[in-house]
Amino acid sequence: MPYTSPALKEAALEEVTKNMQQTVLQRMEVNPTQVVHHKGLISALYRKEQFKEAKEACLKCLETWPDLWWPNVMLSLIELRLNRAKEAEERLLPWAKKHDDFHHWFFAAHFYEATGEKEKCTAALRKAARSKLDTLWVRWEDTGENLGSLSGDESAWYAALISYRAGQIEVCLEVCARWERYITNEQKYGGPGFKVFQAACFLNQGKFDEAKAAIEVGVKPFPNYGFSRDKQIAKLRKAIDERDRKFRYTPSLHISVEGRNVEDDKPDSWEFLVNYE
Repeated sequence: MPYTSPALKEAALEEVTKNMQQTVLQRMEVNPTQVVHHKGLISALYRKEQFKEAKEACLKCLETWPDLWWPNVMLSLIELRLNRAKEAEERLLPWAKKHDDFHHWFFAAHFYEATGEKEKCTAALRKAARSKLDTLWVRWEDTGENLGSLSGDESAWYAALISYRAGQIEVCLEVCARWERYITNEQKYGGPGFKVFQAACFLNQGKFDEAKAAIEVGVKPFPNYGFSRDKQIAKLRKAIDERDRKFRYTPSLHISVEGRNVEDDKPDSWEFLVNYE
């Protein structure tokens, strides 16, 4: 039978957003104990740059899960986009102080990097390096999701990246030392990503022997952790061999949910947390 496909009619943004919100709200009504629907709505609105609506959705999520890390961090990003950085800080900083662990000080540093407040970012990273580090668990019984936890590796990797990118070599080494104790002495398993950042720091300090030793430990014995697939590792090794102190390591991999290494065009994006939906 002859058939002519119907022409697609492009819907207005307002209509698409309204339909999406209605669908998600229905899911929330059916599954009120599952945070994933809230997260999906907030992330979708954020990506569409509908920040006022995203804030309202985030505040609604926090009514049920007031201490959950994801909506608290997301709210700080949203308020920053609404030019309410002071209000975001006044909300985020007491929350970080209350928990006083690596993850929450990293969240503060993550926020201050976005605002361009370098001194506050550095101070938060130093506090992270001197704080307790462990997996930030999110329980199924509380949120109805399995992928909401944040591993120690994830926060440590990004904290090292933030400090290294800012040229804070000593702070980066402090973060890496805390990360190394967590992997080696406390958790007693995990990837040696800290060695890669240590190698870059040592190179910039002119400690070439230490840099060479660190990069060999960081990559060769642990191929399954993905660091050997980082395209920038070869460049870092070459710079170490050539004693190029001006070289700056920029990873081509980033740590994703569950600690996997994923190739990304923007591995250092400070908004990576938006993807935890």
